[in-house]
Amino acid sequence: MSAKKVKKIVVLMRHGIRAPNQTMEKLAEWSHRSWPIWPVPPGFLTGRGRELMVAFWRQYELYEPYKSLLGEEGHCLTLDDIFIHADIDERTQTSAAAFASAISPACPPPYFVTTDKKIDPVFHPVSGTICNASRKKDESDIVTIVETSFSKLADEFSPQLEFVTELLGAMSQGTCKEYGIEKSCELRDLPPRVNFANSGRTVNLRGALGIKATLIQNWLLESAQWPDRYPGWGEITPDILSQLLVARAAIFNSLNRAAPYARDRGSAILSAMADSLLGRHFDPHANNAKCVVYMGHDTNIAHVAELLGLEWDLENFAYNDIPPASFVQFILWEKQTGEDVITAEFVAQPLEVMHSVCPENIRAGVIVKQLEFNPAPSERLDSRAFEYSREKFAKVVSEVINQDCIPHARALKKGTMK
Repeated sequence: MSAKKVKKIVVLMRHGIRAPNQTMEKLAEWSHRSWPIWPVPPGFLTGRGRELMVAFWRQYELYEPYKSLLGEEGHCLTLDDIFIHADIDERTQTSAAAFASAISPACPPPYFVTTDKKIDPVFHPVSGTICNASRKKDESDIVTIVETSFSKLADEFSPQLEFVTELLGAMSQGTCKEYGIEKSCELRDLPPRVNFANSGRTVNLRGALGIKATLIQNWLLESAQWPDRYPGWGEITPDILSQLLVARAAIFNSLNRAAPYARDRGSAILSAMADSLLGRHFDPHANNAKCVVYMGHDTNIAHVAELLGLEWDLENFAYNDIPPASFVQFILWEKQTGEDVITAEFVAQPLEVMHSVCPENIRAGVIVKQLEFNPAPSERLDSRAFEYSREKFAKVVSEVINQDCIPHARALKKGTMK
């Protein structure tokens, strides 16, 4: 590829290290062992999570293309430089504030949230009013996906599942009865279950594999929160954790990268990213800024990746894994010929940095993977490529999204810096 100049970057980022979403009471139902006490409420970003995100970005902003786009470090960035749209959760808003303070320490730029405090349809379009026409069919399809894929995954990852089962010990009597088991039971005995909550916004995978995936993610978070000890009551070594992460990613992606599920849930955020990149967003800040950041969740990234056929393989992580604070970004370049092209990258913090007591001191603290666009085959599109023209990018996005899941424009307001 010939030399080119960066014009704009649009980022979709996962929040940083958080506490488990489950209460201590819920965790106690899954094991009678003593669970660690987290310093923040369930689901909140931790101080360690903020530290890791700041270290991550203070290293990455020295890399290209950010160095060329935003200039040398040390000067104040404004809304003409950075526009940040965060989901409504505490962990996404606090991550947005951490990102802002990392990339512009002297004068952090503001971040913005929706004025609707109940839900942001850009990140969660399947709600009571958006993308709702086929919800009952959608829920039926999800159950079918889980029942079909989970039986295969249970066989494929039986060693990891058995390890987790033995680690936890007996389930509580209440958990066993919840799954229709009157006698004592263990994790392996729980059949698959899907729980729909928040008017369809949240889909919780339950049963043996669903709980296992949740706990493996919790142990990854635990290993980053307390780098001086092994997670899982000291029994999960780095080698074991890597094996567990492979199983967790497969379980997570079996649903979140299932085509019909991802299409409805990823259309709004992909459309917003494309509009920001191409200068047609309803908010002029998103059009004018050199860099636009959407602070969301691993599910958002998985959905967008499925729509565009993006795949990545990170050192010491599972295939298509989405670690805390990682992100996918679209970069708009101008070639020497004057032609504009768009590329995609996936960027993550290495596992050794997440496990380090002094993450800011580790060199090569960033993983960057160039991605190939490879959306599902279409009679109208021959779309596999490492770069798209502006026109091709716009056309591909319009082909893969569900227009019924694109929300109407909503006003944004400044978030409170945390």
